[in-house]
Amino acid sequence: MKKLIVTIEARMNSSRLPGKVMMEVSNKPLLIYLIENLKTISVLDDIVVATTTNTKDDKICNHLEKLNISYFRGDEFDVLGRVTKASIKFKADGVIQLTADNPLIDPEIIKKGINFFFESDFDCVSNTFTRSYPSGMDVSIFKRSFLEFVSKKAKKEKYREHVPLYVKENKNKFKIFEFFAEKKVYRPDISFTVDEESEFETIKKIIEHFKSKPISCKDLINFIEDK
Repeated sequence: MKKLIVTIEARMNSSRLPGKVMMEVSNKPLLIYLIENLKTISVLDDIVVATTTNTKDDKICNHLEKLNISYFRGDEFDVLGRVTKASIKFKADGVIQLTADNPLIDPEIIKKGINFFFESDFDCVSNTFTRSYPSGMDVSIFKRSFLEFVSKKAKKEKYREHVPLYVKENKNKFKIFEFFAEKKVYRPDISFTVDEESEFETIKKIIEHFKSKPISCKDLINFIEDK
C-alpha cells in the first residue's frame, strides 16, 4: 500500500441540522475535532475533506485553507462520486471513508480496520454492514481501484448517497472483511452521531467533560451510562 488517505464527507446543507459540521464547541468546529483525532493515526498520508461545490460550503473550505488541511469539492448529492474523485485527485491507493457526522470516532477503531486491511488483499474492510459498535464509530476502508469499480457499477440514487451501501448489498460478490466490536464496546443501541440539536448538545457535553483528545469508545460509553 503506497498511499493511504482519509476522506471526510462534510457539507453545510444537511437537512436535519444545517451547518452542524461547523458548529463550535470551545471555539472549535466539530469538523476540526474529528481531524485532530485523525492526526493521531501515524500511517495516514493525508486527511481530505470531501465537500461540495455549493457556495454554502465556501465556509468549510475557507476554514480548512487557514489550517492547511486538504479538501476536494464535488457534487453535493453524488457522495460516492465525490469520494471516488477525491481519492483519484490525491492519488490514494487506499481510502478510509468517514463522515463528519461522527466527530468523536475512536482512532483505535480506525487503526483496527487499517490492520485488517493491510493483513490481506481485501477490496473493502468495514464495521458498518452489521451494527456492533455505537453509531458514530463507522469506518469503511477501500482499495481505490475497487472504489472506482463500485462508482461505475452503482447507478441507483441510494448508492450515490451512501458510499458503502452498494458493497453492503453485494458483499458476497467481493473480497470483503467485516470486523465487529469486542464485548466491552458492543453497544449498537447507542449513538454518538450528530444529526439533531439534542445530539449536538450531548457531543458538546462530552468534549467539555474530557477536554483531552481523542476519547476512547469505552470512555464515551461509560460517560453515557453514568448520566
